[in-house]
Amino acid sequence: MRFLPPVRDLINLEIREKEEAARESAKQQKYMQDAKEYHVKARRTDSFGFTLDHWKGIERLNPIQSYLIDRIYREEPRRNGVLSFAGETGSGKSYAALTLGYLSDDQFDAESVVFSLEEFKTQISEGKKAILLDDLEVFAGSRESMTRKNKSIAKIFQSVRFKRHLLLITTPSLGYLDVILRELLHVEAYTAGLNLKSKMNILRVFFRQQDPRTGRIYRHSPIIWNDEEKIWKKQSVWHIRKPPDALIRAYEKRKEEIFDQWMEEPVNNADKNTANGDNHTPKKYEVVSKLLEKGLSAQEIAEVLGVKTNNIQRLISYIRHKRESGVTR
Repeated sequence: MRFLPPVRDLINLEIREKEEAARESAKQQKYMQDAKEYHVKARRTDSFGFTLDHWKGIERLNPIQSYLIDRIYREEPRRNGVLSFAGETGSGKSYAALTLGYLSDDQFDAESVVFSLEEFKTQISEGKKAILLDDLEVFAGSRESMTRKNKSIAKIFQSVRFKRHLLLITTPSLGYLDVILRELLHVEAYTAGLNLKSKMNILRVFFRQQDPRTGRIYRHSPIIWNDEEKIWKKQSVWHIRKPPDALIRAYEKRKEEIFDQWMEEPVNNADKNTANGDNHTPKKYEVVSKLLEKGLSAQEIAEVLGVKTNNIQRLISYIRHKRESGVTR
């Protein structure tokens, strides 16, 4: 017959477990208290020593926005901020980036959203504080051209650090960014859904740190001080409001115009008879429309044109949208 241990032993065991948990908690609190580079807190808009017109009606910025504002407007050290938003199409990453850009720069508008290196350079030269490189991979054809684009962007990022820009990148996956560009990121965000009640985007946000010896990247959750519980807490989930309706309309109009231009581009590596049976060089929308009629899938069309499947899927959706809207070419 097995005998239960004496009550005293059970009490002592419980005490030791609580002591060990308390020591571990104290250790974690000490680590989070000392990790000041990951500390963030919500700040009142009147606490920065300056104000932006885009803050009108806003009393407090969320902790991540407050961190970025402090980073790019602080006189010394002169630093920029590079932040990526990753998530599938329609997940709200562009709107989240628009909000951060809008609340960081009074000059931020639809023109601050760029889709090419030329536009990016123009916005830099015009002195825009916040610039959004939207859908970085969409307008690059092959992986080789994407690599060249990444390297060119990285060079510009490195050359304008002292100007204290906020550079925002949206992409379906960080895998589209080359190593050299990923190494320049300070913060990475992932779309995690939409709060239907508050109509706010939900993001998972992490700071990035690179070990100078090994080059290994470490991701750290932001750390906040909880006034109610009087303890430090890691918090990677943040809610961010949608951008102003006027900015959304201007952005959607501009993106539609850019996509229209992209669809009108000639497809030089396609069979000239693919579209209409004549000798003119067909345009993207013509080729894709004809290949869709022949029953080809998005992946098969992408192989024919030598572009990414993701681009073709977007183009197909756009063509169908135009047809449903009664727009013909």
